[in-house]
Amino acid sequence: MGMLGNLVTGTLLSKALRRREDTQRANELQGTSSGEYIPATSVDNSMQGRANAIVGRASQFYRENPTLVHALAATAGAVLLTRLRRR
Repeated sequence: MGMLGNLVTGTLLSKALRRREDTQRANELQGTSSGEYIPATSVDNSMQGRANAIVGRASQFYRENPTLVHALAATAGAVLLTRLRRR
């Protein structure tokens, strides 16, 4: 896959992940009562620390294995495109 294929793959994967996250958030919100308000300041700060750790580990893995990451992304994109085409 060329540069255009990588761009399309990245775009499709980001849209698919965003849709998945939105669905998960909607499912989580259904568990709360409709009148309950959760302020943004009450978000657990430990989650931010875990997210930074995950990003750091992913960055390190990419630095050590850029070819593998590109191959996995291309494969995932091809699978996603195949599944979308079947719809």
